[in-house]
Amino acid sequence: MIKGIFVDFGNTFVPDHEDKKLHLLFVKEIKKKYGIPREPEDINEFLSSFVKGGLFNSHVKWPGLLNLYTQAFTLLLNVHGKMATPEDIQYFKELFLDFHAKYSVFYENAVETLKEFKEMGYYIGMISDNDNEILHRILEAKGIKGLFQHIVTSEDVGAGKPNRIIFERALSLSGLKPEECIYIGNSYFHDVEGAKNAGMLPLHFTEEFKSWKEIREYVIKMAGEK
Repeated sequence: MIKGIFVDFGNTFVPDHEDKKLHLLFVKEIKKKYGIPREPEDINEFLSSFVKGGLFNSHVKWPGLLNLYTQAFTLLLNVHGKMATPEDIQYFKELFLDFHAKYSVFYENAVETLKEFKEMGYYIGMISDNDNEILHRILEAKGIKGLFQHIVTSEDVGAGKPNRIIFERALSLSGLKPEECIYIGNSYFHDVEGAKNAGMLPLHFTEEFKSWKEIREYVIKMAGEK
């Protein structure tokens, strides 16, 4: 019997296209402040490519998402003949966090569906490859941090998905058995395989399930079959 529902954050709770829009707004501010002679799309690609490379072994050791973006920003300024000062780095970090808190947008019906599941008596948790400072600020700004009974990030355990350690930490905090829990995530490698290896039931969002409406229907059907 399913008792717990865990959810991923990026491209499961927050659409990828909305996150990209947010990042373009963010890099436009960087471009304007530092006079970088490149299009915002090029700057965004520069930063994103650096971060993607830095996350290659994140399932072994979490490098810190904000740390990687800050390194990428420092390199960007260096490439354009500027030396990042401590004040520049602080400005970048605060701008990054503020823009994510202000402009993050959730998938349609995601919040409402989880609230309904919680009212039905399900334990609600989040497992995310993210930094606490980023994730908690977004959830607090949107007023839904309290929706989750526990939030476990890669920063908490020192390694990202699909490493079993992050799933096992979340299960331990919940007090539930793996077979009693669903995990909703968009990445086959990080989410589906990771949850499956931890003994949870994975729901492959954006592939097997195209919307939160479909997730809701599936869970309610399961509840009716208890």
